[in-house]
Amino acid sequence: MELRVRMWEISSTTVRYNVTERTTPAIALAGIKDVSQRTMGAKTGGAASKRPIVNFYQTAPTNIKGIAASRVMSSRLRTHRNTDLTQNTHIISP
Repeated sequence: MELRVRMWEISSTTVRYNVTERTTPAIALAGIKDVSQRTMGAKTGGAASKRPIVNFYQTAPTNIKGIAASRVMSSRLRTHRNTDLTQNTHIISP
């Protein structure tokens, strides 16, 4: 990975994406040892993991805006339900 970063610093055209380099067992073992040494003193809380977002579809900004817009439109339509459609009036004002 350090080689790829250095290649990027020299010239971004030298970095190949969607290509994986072969890893030797010695390099993989060194990586595993490094991770285990860095996390040796870490402790878990003992509680079950929780999802960071309980209901994504109600928290996404675009969906919240969509819900709000649909409520506004439905309320406007409800207020103009008894309007005579033969008149040249706008049912929904912008």
